[in-house]
Amino acid sequence: METNLMNRVLQRLFYLATILLLAASGSMVASAQQDQPLSSITYRLSMSRPVSHLFEVSIQVELPKDSKARSVDFQMPKWAPGRYAVFDFAKNVQEFQALGGICPPETKCKLATFPVTRVDDQTWRVATMDAHSLTVRYKVFGNDLSGTFSQLDPRHANYNGHSIFMYVVNHKPDPVKLVIDPPAGWRIVNGWTERADQRDWQFANWDLMVDTPTEIAPDWTMDEFQVDGKRYHVVVHSFGDEGGKRPALVRNIEKIVRAETAMWGPPDFDAYTFLIHFAADDHSGDGMEHLTSTQIIEPGALGEPGVYGSALGTVAHEFFHVWNVKRLRPLELGPWDFTRPVSTGSL
Repeated sequence: METNLMNRVLQRLFYLATILLLAASGSMVASAQQDQPLSSITYRLSMSRPVSHLFEVSIQVELPKDSKARSVDFQMPKWAPGRYAVFDFAKNVQEFQALGGICPPETKCKLATFPVTRVDDQTWRVATMDAHSLTVRYKVFGNDLSGTFSQLDPRHANYNGHSIFMYVVNHKPDPVKLVIDPPAGWRIVNGWTERADQRDWQFANWDLMVDTPTEIAPDWTMDEFQVDGKRYHVVVHSFGDEGGKRPALVRNIEKIVRAETAMWGPPDFDAYTFLIHFAADDHSGDGMEHLTSTQIIEPGALGEPGVYGSALGTVAHEFFHVWNVKRLRPLELGPWDFTRPVSTGSL
């Protein structure tokens, strides 16, 4: 009897394990269907009233034709790589709304409003209403020139992507398109700019898009040099007197690039951009590394004593991150989960 009882117990355990396995398989299939790449994700950024400090963002999403998703979640990150502290970027979001469908470019059309639920402090859930395309719109307040937040005012727009762009939950790996509509006479530059009048970019995923700080203004300057077949752009936006030091600044940045690439070896990019701001306000100062660029903010004017040397020191530090941390980094620093703080003792 004991043998028969044992056989029955084992048989029931086998049946139970089979059921659990089938249920798990079904969950994985459902998850795979839910997370299959979207047909397209397009971000549009405009700034119609710079004096308001409000960036205007729209995200146009096309779902696969066979999608049965009843809702789509949009989420602001809580932090950004390079800072590793919680900044709650969602606190600057205003006027979030969702619309059914997508208006063709350069046209105006009336779209139905879709229901929106605020799931938590960083997540907005949009009901699809059985539609296969939708548009969300929101505004972001930005008046902080730094390597973390963003600034929009009558002089310029400068943004760091994590503080501006939400991601579609479970679709950060999907390809994305970015279109920027600047004020009249303002020009756009970032680490992925390939032509002078460029207003749209294609990125392999959301992480690459937001890792691309961007300057939009009428009066920035750009110098260029090459090292080992790589192109380097030095973009300078000055709010004060340069004292004639910009040509020497560019020459010495080239020396820094040559010294660091001689030590590390050729970097794995074709072009790199130094975005340097001389804020001339006695308080704005920062530096932040990115894959194909760095953003550097000096609190003084280039022509002031000590500012020139400080800028070069920051350039040397940030360019070092091209290899250290951006490409050679602790395991905990990627892939990134922007819903909670990251923790590592290896920085």
